[in-house]
Amino acid sequence: KSKLYIFELANTFPRYYLTDRVVSIRENEEFIAKMEMLNSFSIPTIVAESVTEESLSATGNKYVEEVIPLFNSGDRKEFYINPPKDTYFFVGDAFLPGWSAFVDGKLAPVIKANYIYWAIPVTAGEHHIELEYNK
Repeated sequence: KSKLYIFELANTFPRYYLTDRVVSIRENEEFIAKMEMLNSFSIPTIVAESVTEESLSATGNKYVEEVIPLFNSGDRKEFYINPPKDTYFFVGDAFLPGWSAFVDGKLAPVIKANYIYWAIPVTAGEHHIELEYNK
């Protein structure tokens, strides 16, 4: 018998954003317990698996709107970003097998974020982000 959880996020953010605020978890059950915490944040925060360090800076980030969409065809998306420090590029699309991320043309690691979405760690500076779906 499985449990069904339904959550409402009171603080919604853009579909794609940058954030340096990360809460690290190890298991799905721990995520359920921390999901309610997302509602208390007024700036973008991700709950992520497989992140080795946790960052909840007091200043937060002020560069959410600096994600510039360049192209979107459904199975291919491109963005320009220029974060002032190392951060995560949050992707508000379901994390499904077949998606790959590229930062400046190089395959990038992807982490599961906010349970069903994904995030890509990026360094400070200008970057061209490509998301591609291969069936």
